[in-house]
Amino acid sequence: MKQLSIPKSQNTEEIAQLIREKRELLKKSLKKAHRKDFSIRVVAKRVGISPTHLERLEHGERDLSTINIIYGISRELNIPLNQLVKVYLGLSDEEERRCFLVDGGAYHDIDNSRIIKEKSAKLLEKRGYKVTEQEVATKLGCSKSHFNHYKSGRRKFKDIRLLYGLSELFDVPLYVFIRNELGITDDEIARVINLDIRE
Repeated sequence: MKQLSIPKSQNTEEIAQLIREKRELLKKSLKKAHRKDFSIRVVAKRVGISPTHLERLEHGERDLSTINIIYGISRELNIPLNQLVKVYLGLSDEEERRCFLVDGGAYHDIDNSRIIKEKSAKLLEKRGYKVTEQEVATKLGCSKSHFNHYKSGRRKFKDIRLLYGLSELFDVPLYVFIRNELGITDDEIARVINLDIRE
């Protein structure tokens, strides 16, 4: 099994600038009476984080790795989810397309733990040997104990880097793991994805 390299973001400042500029642009585009709708305090509340947390994200003092915060910022500031993830993980255009192209004809389970179990079994069939939890955990960059909690559904995969690692390992589009972690539908995830699919 090849070693996955889970990217650590080197793009925190670029993400910070993207969030800060988009919020300020939205704030300036509104009439004076509605500008407060995009104040740090109001946006943070809608995203579900503290104003201090959002301020630190906007100044590059915090990493944007938690999936529900990425989704909330995407939704509230109208920044495509795929753009935030692409910048954070440093994905190429091809990797972005593979991760976020929503195929309405393809069925993907709505439970990440079942996907992990099914895909692990398929790797066994394909490669002729069992993939151990320790191997998967090592490749994802977490402990075997943490991975076991994720696999059993007792813990959520909150970090986008872990979800990206699963996507790479099991060849499942990243949006599927994100959708399942957030408990939303394909339609809801498609609303925050804006993928340029020009050839």
